[in-house]
Amino acid sequence: MKQGILVIGTVLSLALFCEVSGRAAGDISPSFDSTKGPDPIVDCNSNGQDDSKDVAIGRGSRLFSDDFDDKLEDKWIATGLWHLEEYDCLADAPPDQDPPSKSRAAYNKGKDDCTYNTGARNYGVLEMNTSVTLPSLGGEIEWWNWIETEDLPGVDTWLVQVSDDNGATWKTILDGQSKSEPTWTQYVVPFPPEYNGKQVKVRFFFDTRDKYSNDFGGWYIDSFAIYGYDRYSEDCDSNGVPDECDPDCNANGIPDECDLTTGTSTDCNGNGIPDECDANDEVTTTSPKFEPFDADHSPVSWTVPHPAPARSSVRLRLTAQGTLGTS
Repeated sequence: MKQGILVIGTVLSLALFCEVSGRAAGDISPSFDSTKGPDPIVDCNSNGQDDSKDVAIGRGSRLFSDDFDDKLEDKWIATGLWHLEEYDCLADAPPDQDPPSKSRAAYNKGKDDCTYNTGARNYGVLEMNTSVTLPSLGGEIEWWNWIETEDLPGVDTWLVQVSDDNGATWKTILDGQSKSEPTWTQYVVPFPPEYNGKQVKVRFFFDTRDKYSNDFGGWYIDSFAIYGYDRYSEDCDSNGVPDECDPDCNANGIPDECDLTTGTSTDCNGNGIPDECDANDEVTTTSPKFEPFDADHSPVSWTVPHPAPARSSVRLRLTAQGTLGTS
């Protein structure tokens, strides 16, 4: 009986985690020749959508809306010349309305004059009478706008403003700069980030600033809505990979990198792995007894069943014992 170290064609299957460009284990994005057609999508969570779209912030649910077909006071506080107008002064409607809405909010004197000329300076607000809560990602407002003014800087001011203290103070998020735009234009304006997650109200503010040259059509608002921002997947470490696809060794639903940056887990040795996942286990397993083999027979193979995960370098030691032929 002789003993020695032999290479006997053994195949070991180890659970090794491979990270490429910061992506999840085993998720490798190959490069393709554009002449051969579009690249396949990268879809780590198998939802049929590219990962970049999963983590992109976009329009989510509608939080508030008004087509101004009902009583103005149901949803708004109106001062000055603000009122509902039923095509008495402005015949056309926003192009996306089919059929057109019955009415819209207007700042002018209505069908008896169709201007905002009162012989004196005048101003007024159209203010939401209730607040809505924006999601943590923020949101935006959308409406159709028609405005006819003197078109000179410093007069006929029109502003869109937001408040997060129930109307005690207001911040301008759109300044029309006194411009005259007598055509229906759809505006989309995002809320500034400081309003993310807060309760907000919106108002439209018009001020002639003087009593001169106010014989113009005024301001019309229609199809107003507030939308919250949302996304399919969170991306706490901003690496472009959905959180559910990032390594999560402790299975707490938080990517390992975010565990460490937020203090959920510690990393005493600075290896980028939560301490609770570090291990120095030695796995020993014994193969079955193989039948005799030589150069005239196929090599034998054996797979280690259920190996422990390995997240760093692995030392593999093979020890073989058997009877060697004399020839």
